[in-house]
Amino acid sequence: MEAHRNEFLSISHEPEEGIVLLRWTEKTAGMTDENFKEALERFAGFAEQYGAKSLVVDVAKFRHSPSAEVGKWRDATIIPRYNKAGIRKFAFVTGKQGAAPPPGPPRAGEAFVTRFFGSETEARRWLETV
Repeated sequence: MEAHRNEFLSISHEPEEGIVLLRWTEKTAGMTDENFKEALERFAGFAEQYGAKSLVVDVAKFRHSPSAEVGKWRDATIIPRYNKAGIRKFAFVTGKQGAAPPPGPPRAGEAFVTRFFGSETEARRWLETV
């Protein structure tokens, strides 16, 4: 079920799978850091609202380059919201086979595991595992 759409993204909720999915568009080439922050706020809000256990972000068409300050803001503002929502797994879909970094432990402050995948199918397979 689509929950939100604008020129930069679409966000959908899949209640049976416990997933909230964000797909970025190529129009992100024209977005600002403020647009990006608003998008992450909205995405976190849907994770909280729907009680999602997993998040998927498709970055294959993402074209914005957020500043270092935005990364710090995400760590301080958005990650705690994901943790509070009970997120267990976070999958990034890159659209590039073999381009993902190797799995590692959760980053500092993250109560969930993050992995990168070349396709949404691969990501969904991983989300189905315990």
